[in-house]
Amino acid sequence: MMKHPKVSNKPIKVQVRRTFLKIIAASVLATAITYILTLILLIYHEQNTILPANYYEQQIPAIYKYIEKKGEVLLGSSEKDRLEEIIPIEGMEYQVLNAAGDILYGTYNATVINNSKDIYYKLNKTEGYKGSYIHYIPVLSADDNKTLQGVVLLIYDLKLGYTNNYYRFIYTFAFTTALLPPFIYIILFTLIFSKRFANGINKPLSMLMTAYQKVGEKDLDFEIIYESGDELGQLCNAFNKMKEALKHSLEYQWKLEQERIDTIQNLAHDLKTPISNLMIYAESLLSQDNHSNDKLNRYLQVIHDNAERSVQLVSQMQYTTDLEYDESHLLLAPVNITDFVHAKLAEYELKASRKKIIITFNSSNAYGANFYIDIEKLERILDNVLSNAVSYTPTGGTISVFLKIKNNYIHYTIQDTGIGFQGKVIEKATQRFYRGDNARNSETGHSGLGLYISKQLLEKMNGSLTVGNSETGGARVEIWHKIYHQT
Repeated sequence: MMKHPKVSNKPIKVQVRRTFLKIIAASVLATAITYILTLILLIYHEQNTILPANYYEQQIPAIYKYIEKKGEVLLGSSEKDRLEEIIPIEGMEYQVLNAAGDILYGTYNATVINNSKDIYYKLNKTEGYKGSYIHYIPVLSADDNKTLQGVVLLIYDLKLGYTNNYYRFIYTFAFTTALLPPFIYIILFTLIFSKRFANGINKPLSMLMTAYQKVGEKDLDFEIIYESGDELGQLCNAFNKMKEALKHSLEYQWKLEQERIDTIQNLAHDLKTPISNLMIYAESLLSQDNHSNDKLNRYLQVIHDNAERSVQLVSQMQYTTDLEYDESHLLLAPVNITDFVHAKLAEYELKASRKKIIITFNSSNAYGANFYIDIEKLERILDNVLSNAVSYTPTGGTISVFLKIKNNYIHYTIQDTGIGFQGKVIEKATQRFYRGDNARNSETGHSGLGLYISKQLLEKMNGSLTVGNSETGGARVEIWHKIYHQT
């Protein structure tokens, strides 16, 4: 019994839509929480990490006082380090010029003032310059604090800043990756919810696959329990119903098959006794001195021959029925395969000579080879094929037998110079009780079981049988079976 916990009764398309909505809702909620937490974190650290947009502009008065105090001393490059301690160079650039407008030092190297006259017009002013702002601070003489000795340019931007580069990196990274959380959460929740959804589908599908395998093994003693109103639940219920119908049908067929087997067995048993009695009485009359009555002898011979054929037919019917349900192992015995086939062909030389039929044998690469073979089965196989060949080969014809070893299999080819297999006979020759029109019209008494029995035996020996016609038009039967070695 295959069990499964109770799941959603909604149709699969509804479950898919709900899974999609869960993914979107969970992603939106997680993204919102992430943004809120990030915002709280930024606000908490804002006072210590973020500088206002006019921060650098607010530093100008302090810088102005320092320059005013130092005076013309600042025009010497030795004052560079001290000046940069006053100027916040992380967000502000500067340039020190003499009264003639020549650049003495600084962090900004581009020319802003072209001549000394520009200096006087721009002192103590702030102007825009290439998206930034420049403030001009005069450098006066230390003696009278009135004579212009030079000018200091402060270049800065009006925008948010950071107290150090570490916080600059953190905030830059945070704002740059602000669009990533929605996509990350969508991928994450898609994996989570899709896995749950897939598990809900895979389990009943796995149960159905297991049930399919059991049906293939003819094991119908199972039941799929999947409590769901969706399509998969309906499919499981339908499979259960199909299994029950199949079970009843197979049980009925097995019953009919058993009845058929019993009927054949009983019929064969019932026929065997009266036919045997006919043969006994016919033989008794034939053995008496009745030569004066040739007609009586001829009739008795016909009775005897037909009774003998009937006995053979009944024996084959019984053997065929037993063969279908025979699960015994192969009875392997060592044998020299070429000697075995030679001996088997010798048994048919007398019958063949009466029709002036020549039997040839070519053992190819199998000469002298010894293998383990089920001798009883192989004898019956060769008897069935060879007896057909002798029966259907016309007087003066030839039967050729070829034997070779190939890919761990023994291959036999028996072909004759008869009329061969005609039309649909090739397709049906190995079917049970099938006989071609020529066989039905002949007096050979063939039952149509010989090739069928041979093929069944070969399959038990891990081989098979095929029929066809040779290039000259005669019948060609090819058989093969696996080679066994001593273990």
